[in-house]
Amino acid sequence: MKKLSVLRVFTAMAIAACVFSSCKEDQTSLSVDSLPGKAKIMGRLVYNDGRTTTGSSSSVDQPAANTTVYLEIDNSSIKAQASGVTVRTTTTDADGYFECEIPTNDEGVDITIKGAPFEGVYYTSSTDKEECIYNNATSTSQNISSNDIISVGKITYSHTLLNY
Repeated sequence: MKKLSVLRVFTAMAIAACVFSSCKEDQTSLSVDSLPGKAKIMGRLVYNDGRTTTGSSSSVDQPAANTTVYLEIDNSSIKAQASGVTVRTTTTDADGYFECEIPTNDEGVDITIKGAPFEGVYYTSSTDKEECIYNNATSTSQNISSNDIISVGKITYSHTLLNY
């Protein structure tokens, strides 16, 4: 009798284990990495530090070297009821150029590209300079589909003088 009772318990536990292990996990979160395609985005971050070239009155753009670039994927462009953004990052090279591959689909995802703010100097004249924050380097939002190769061109920082 006792053996029969123990056998029933083990049988019930084995059935329960099979039932629970065969359940599928209900996906309640959004995963950008599950998108089937990829797209390549490239561009350049630059800033104007106020310096001019010899014999010229116009200033020259400087590369935003080794700067973090944020690629913000609008989650609602992936799934209608989703909110927020998924952020991918890359870093510019010594000349301010960046390139990044992001997950996408055939319908396309909406992305916005932003450069990380950084501290620097701005030349108010050929001999005077002031400390500043370079910020607001943002591209307009774009829709990018699978297998696209997109050049966002030059994204330019603005600056805010600290005026201590």
